[in-house]
Amino acid sequence: MKLARFFIFFSLMGPGLLTAIGDNDVGGIASNSAAGAHFGYSFLWVLLIVTIALTVVLDMCARMGVITGKGLMDLIRENFGLRWAAFSVFCLFIANMATIISNFGGLAGGIEMFGISRYIFVPLAAAGIWYLVHKGTYKIVERGLLVLSMVVLSYIGSAFLAKPDWGLVIRQTSIPSIQMNSGYLMLMVAFVGTTIAPWMLFFIQSMIVDKGLTKRHINFVRWEVWLSSFLSDYAISFFIIIASAATLFKHGIRINDFSDAAMALRPLAGEFAFILFGVGLLAAAVLASFLLPLTTAYAVCEAFGFENGLNKRPEEAPIFYRIFSGLIIFGALFVLIPGIPIFPLIILAQVVAGLITPVLLIFILLLANNHHLMGRHRNSRIFNVISIAAVAGIIAVVTTYLFLSITGKA
Repeated sequence: MKLARFFIFFSLMGPGLLTAIGDNDVGGIASNSAAGAHFGYSFLWVLLIVTIALTVVLDMCARMGVITGKGLMDLIRENFGLRWAAFSVFCLFIANMATIISNFGGLAGGIEMFGISRYIFVPLAAAGIWYLVHKGTYKIVERGLLVLSMVVLSYIGSAFLAKPDWGLVIRQTSIPSIQMNSGYLMLMVAFVGTTIAPWMLFFIQSMIVDKGLTKRHINFVRWEVWLSSFLSDYAISFFIIIASAATLFKHGIRINDFSDAAMALRPLAGEFAFILFGVGLLAAAVLASFLLPLTTAYAVCEAFGFENGLNKRPEEAPIFYRIFSGLIIFGALFVLIPGIPIFPLIILAQVVAGLITPVLLIFILLLANNHHLMGRHRNSRIFNVISIAAVAGIIAVVTTYLFLSITGKA
């Protein structure tokens, strides 16, 4: 019986794992690398708290998906009206568009670290992504992405090769410290934007519905969310920060580009660490270049009642596939503009996402507490305490950052 439950669990895996590993996209790698390079291990305690908040939020979205059988944007439209749905789509579209560009930027920057021109690789990668989604089914796309996502584990190897001070790592993970300057707070906002990314909130719920998971799968789905968040998202981010802190911060090297981070690892941690960093970056960029356009297409179609889903053919859901195609083409073309400053653009994309996240969390909190919608699966008291604290904390960090930036007091 236990063996049967084990196999059932792994057959149901997909939405939670893809969402968690997809969180380590190019923006996540950029934010984590910058945090480690510029502030050492001091962001590790922030990562732990934000990951707990992320897990609770994803759990709420997953529960809503299996209980209602509807995507998040569907529920916003049905419970708050078309205007609020349109507003949510607008917020998500802005955040996702910036993140899509940043991930194609990661493709460009990552491949050029290995001496291959972006003008060759990026169009080929975009064409491959487009072909797989248009010609595949949900199962084919999911399995391909799961295999690809495993490559991101290479960052764990990079961290160990960097030979960090593990005692200091443990201390700074468990003892909070904060710096009241705009640089530190901007990175905190970016951390929120990349860890509790707006696209994740919509993606996991839409994929649960597309996969056909229902109320009887709720315990398996929740276990996947919790395990994936900590073993995939938290662990990988943790090791990226450690790798950067143990090499770049230790030697006073600040980064303005991916190549800065990767090239600095060569003399400090060895050739293999450099290769692991570059391969992980490319895998993360390709994975997110699938997920972000898909999330946007799901959300827009759900908001306005269009047919959507990977199990539908392009002629059955034309708007869904046109939105996906348009975002792929735009993202790929944008990063081919000569002289585009990719790394600052990526950090800016995470800050934008961090500013938008609290708005979407309020909708999720209200829906997850809706007794008519969720019944006995609505939020518990502890979930509400953590969720409200997360929203309040994010708003406080965002407000402080904006105040210091506007007044020039940082």
